[in-house]
Amino acid sequence: MIKSWHCIDIIDIYFLFKIDKLFITVPLNNVFNKECLVINQKITIFKNKYNITLNNTLKLFNITTNKDIFVYEIPINLYYNIIFLYNNRRKLLFEEYCTTQYTNTISFFYDVKDKRYHDVRILVKKNNISNKLNTLEKALEILFFISDNYKHNGEIILPNNRNIKRLLQTAEKNNGYLNCRGLAILMNQVCMAYGILSRFIICMPKEKYINDCHVVVIIYFKEKKKWVMLDPSYKAYFMNSKHELLSLEEIREYLKQGKKIIINNEANISGKKLNEELYFRSLIKKMYRFQSPIIINAECDKESNFIELLPQKSGNCQITNPKDFWKIPD
Repeated sequence: MIKSWHCIDIIDIYFLFKIDKLFITVPLNNVFNKECLVINQKITIFKNKYNITLNNTLKLFNITTNKDIFVYEIPINLYYNIIFLYNNRRKLLFEEYCTTQYTNTISFFYDVKDKRYHDVRILVKKNNISNKLNTLEKALEILFFISDNYKHNGEIILPNNRNIKRLLQTAEKNNGYLNCRGLAILMNQVCMAYGILSRFIICMPKEKYINDCHVVVIIYFKEKKKWVMLDPSYKAYFMNSKHELLSLEEIREYLKQGKKIIINNEANISGKKLNEELYFRSLIKKMYRFQSPIIINAECDKESNFIELLPQKSGNCQITNPKDFWKIPD
């Protein structure tokens, strides 16, 4: 039986401890890296909304709300994600994109003829993936191949040069494990090697100084003229109530509106059934900003090769119109 998931309202609070100072980020309240007032180990945030008592000896703090008290251990210099079920993270997704800036100047280039894909074809072996399949069927075969042979571990550190050979060497050194970025790059490479236009997409929260992202793959389903999102970290793809596969743009909109998303039965984490509720609870906070390579070839994971989509532009190499970012290939 395929399970479905409805959005759960959450709020995320991030704490950063630096020596004797405490900084807090609460995206819902539009607070980012704000230094908190510390008086006699009692920290008051947003006047009387949250009261935090810090015990330096026990390395514990209590978060007091009008309902409950939460106690957490504090390893120094880490961010904390405290979830309150009575507030709403989705609010950030309602920030409007600036669609008037559509200029048609961003051109994604899909180099399916890159000779370096030869190494990818050796990895998969042509007889493992039938050319008789349509684009989506072939992409799902690749998704299952990657997820069955390589597993997700977010602690794995990737090499600076992230071509197919280096990624496979990293996986071999780590008993077949890669982080989400490594798995997404690997799948993107295999798709491109088999003529499927695809990109790996970095999904990020609003706050720029928190290392909390997830990387997935979008493939161009040419028979339907649409993008489809696949997640090789969890062997997952996503559907609406009609069992039509969803793009990443559609998934963001579904999460924003609280609409039902169906996930495939095979989705798992290292062989264990994927907890859909936890998956989407984690994903929703990473639906604010997206980054993608512009030139997609056998070595496209380079800092100078990325464009970022977000509601309000604040720097270079950014766009605010989703029509630019999710443009259908020519």
